[in-house]
Amino acid sequence: MNSEITIKEKLYNLLESYKNILSKDVIEYLKYLIELDISAVNDTSSISVDDKKLLLQFDIYREIAKYNIYYRALKLLNIISSKFPYDTDSISLIAKINTIIIKIFDFDYQNPNNIGTIKLYQTIIDEKERNEEIERIKKRLEFLYDFHNPRIAFNHLQNHNFSFLKNEEIDQLNRRINELQHRNPITSKKEFEIEKTKELCELFLDDYGIKEEEFTSLENKNRGLQRSLVVKKPGLVVEKKISLY
Repeated sequence: MNSEITIKEKLYNLLESYKNILSKDVIEYLKYLIELDISAVNDTSSISVDDKKLLLQFDIYREIAKYNIYYRALKLLNIISSKFPYDTDSISLIAKINTIIIKIFDFDYQNPNNIGTIKLYQTIIDEKERNEEIERIKKRLEFLYDFHNPRIAFNHLQNHNFSFLKNEEIDQLNRRINELQHRNPITSKKEFEIEKTKELCELFLDDYGIKEEEFTSLENKNRGLQRSLVVKKPGLVVEKKISLY
């Protein structure tokens, strides 16, 4: 993104052209977004969810919301910068704490018809999830070892392709189960990462007005040690990417 001041000036100039199109309440709301006084993600504002759906048809709203999301993220981290020094890499925010690098935030805003996708990152320890994943992989491996497709038994080319794909999946599953079963001992750095990613996730979710129970899981048969939880809002997806340790 360009500098905050440059974008802010452009947005205010563009907003002037909408004064006879949008209501005073909407104009006021958009000004609050530009000033970063409120979050474009948070639904507790004078603008209803239905109003936001209607506003999505206007370029001005989408551009202001994108500006608000990224620079409000910077603002949040600036408040606690002494505790969480960070670097920016395009639209990613990466914390650097005691030589430990922790990915915090990504914002994909490239789709011109939507606001975008926010990605937050958290590392957790969950033995129950780990054991369930191990059992799921074991069952899948048992199925693959026993499975033969009678429909392609006499077709050499199809049988070769089937065997290749089957063996490739078996190799992937064996690698994943080995990773799950032979986890390295938890180091002080890893404990620190787990603690801080939890704290940072909570910081953002509190600003967005999103509660943990609002997230739904994205199913992925190849998820391994990764989990993706999402909350969908008008023109926007908030995704929490969880790494199990």
